[in-house]
Amino acid sequence: MIRRDVDLQQANTLGLPCRAECFLASDSLTEIRDALRQAAERDWSLTVLGGGSNLVLHPILPGLVLQPTFSDFRLEDIGRDEVRVHVGAGVDWPRLVVALAENGLWGTENLALIPGHAGAAPIQNIGAYGVELADVLEEVHLLDREGEAYRLRRDECAFGYRDSIFKHELENRVVITRLVLRLSRQPKPKLDYGDLSSRISSASPDALAVVDAVSAMRRENFRTPAK
Repeated sequence: MIRRDVDLQQANTLGLPCRAECFLASDSLTEIRDALRQAAERDWSLTVLGGGSNLVLHPILPGLVLQPTFSDFRLEDIGRDEVRVHVGAGVDWPRLVVALAENGLWGTENLALIPGHAGAAPIQNIGAYGVELADVLEEVHLLDREGEAYRLRRDECAFGYRDSIFKHELENRVVITRLVLRLSRQPKPKLDYGDLSSRISSASPDALAVVDAVSAMRRENFRTPAK
């Protein structure tokens, strides 16, 4: 159900005062479609909210603020060594990376501890320690402003350095509902960024060891005072 005049101060990690004119958080495609159609009919502006990490929100957000909360992910074996991972947009990204590593899957371990929800990851083409989301993304599932579903393949997302089609042509025009990642069961560590390799004690580390090393590096950077 769409709610009116909703306080979003707790929905952004900076804790900025913000109120949404109309707000819906939902994991129902039907409910989100209905809200999008209603917004289109009434010519409301659209703001899509993920986890609210480091997001600067205006004090008042007019129109519809929509937060997809699909929190499921599942694995699909597509060969001896490859796995598709179907990820809901509301899945917490850091927890997802750990879960994938625990399942012995390679490809996202260098993206550990990046805050936010999975649905926000393609917008900025998140990246760290020599790896970008574009390296493992297969497709993005979307709803347009009229609630119609479609998909974009990786090569249709115009990925660049911290950039994508979602920051340009499709900004505030679509809702990301799901990602499909393509990962490997074969060890494929990428340890040639900075001193990452020196933090791995094993000559044949598992994915979780890389997650732990990357997470430690990120935490150290968080603690480093700005110069």
